[in-house]
Amino acid sequence: GMHTVASSTTLLQAQRDYFGGHGIERVDREGRFHLDGSEA
Repeated sequence: GMHTVASSTTLLQAQRDYFGGHGIERVDREGRFHLDGSEA
């Protein structure tokens, strides 16, 4: 019960910190930029 919820929350926070630290947003923006440039 509570242990499962705590584990899930910890995993979500860990994933956010991990992906956030690796700049996933930058990769997403670059991908969109390339797509927009190709289409244009």
